[in-house]
Amino acid sequence: PAYFVLYHFERLCGGDTDDWWLTTLNAWLTSVFTVGLISALGCVIFFRLAMGFSSQQTAASLLATFGFAFGTMFLTYATVLYEFNIAAVGILAAVWLLWEERTRVGSGKAHQKFPFERSFFFAGLAAGSAATNSSDWASPRRAELTSVGDPIRTFA
Repeated sequence: PAYFVLYHFERLCGGDTDDWWLTTLNAWLTSVFTVGLISALGCVIFFRLAMGFSSQQTAASLLATFGFAFGTMFLTYATVLYEFNIAAVGILAAVWLLWEERTRVGSGKAHQKFPFERSFFFAGLAAGSAATNSSDWASPRRAELTSVGDPIRTFA
């Protein structure tokens, strides 16, 4: 969708869409508007999860988030159009939603925000999107691992 919008916007403005510079710019902007924004959302979710795990300690949560964002492969995959970060953000969102629900139920605020069932639904939706966006599911090695009987490695 991002490339479609960029392509037609440039055609509307009279740009040569076959020009190497515009094609390179479109590829970069497509990556920014897809994986880049989703990865930024993943950092926000990671920070909120770290705040919950650290009992609302901002400095420790920021340090953990910077370590996650810049000290792992998360940054590398946020700059190219791969699905790994989309899957990671789906998993982070699922864990965060479940953590928030646990926190609300534990504090007696379960009736606020949105009902109990919705958070489980959205956590399942996020986890399902992570599973379907992972290229490991399409791997030919998956069938081999399943036939050998290694279910932990197959679904890890």
